[in-house]
Amino acid sequence: MQSGNHRYTTTARFLSPEDGGALMARYAPAHPRLARRLCSFMGFDVDGSEAAYRRAGHRIPFVRLEASPGPPRE
Repeated sequence: MQSGNHRYTTTARFLSPEDGGALMARYAPAHPRLARRLCSFMGFDVDGSEAAYRRAGHRIPFVRLEASPGPPRE
């Protein structure tokens, strides 16, 4: 992965549906407009409740990028 002039070796890991649901439930209160727009864009009807965002998060394929030890690859 590259950010600016810096390259990082990373590993991509898909989150479990439970972890995705928890992530979305935490994200929505902090970013309510963006959470609604993301869910709408992906075809999920949410009523603004934590349970609705948790259900949507179960179905969104979240990916976590983790920095790998060692020098960056060229």
